[in-house]
Amino acid sequence: MKKGTPGPMFDGKPRYAEGVLKLWCSNVHTLAWLKEIISGLTLSASTPLVFRRQSEIQRRVRCGIAIPDDQGRFKDSRNIGRALSYQNPWIDVDTAAC
Repeated sequence: MKKGTPGPMFDGKPRYAEGVLKLWCSNVHTLAWLKEIISGLTLSASTPLVFRRQSEIQRRVRCGIAIPDDQGRFKDSRNIGRALSYQNPWIDVDTAAC
């Protein structure tokens, strides 16, 4: 930062959820500072950090499903995940709560 430039100022508390750290900048100087800092950082797995507007962050949709078990096949909830995974290979069943 240049001498005489105000330091970074944020509004509210930072929030972290679903792999996203949300910060609210109080002014354009803070926004410019944050973009500069983020561009030079990488995570331990060589993954770069990226800056996104909140409107660009994809929202996750919570949903539920009803699984009829009139034949009594699902005594163990892990079997539900296995059946879903087999029938829908594009679903990441490991991140779903059964």
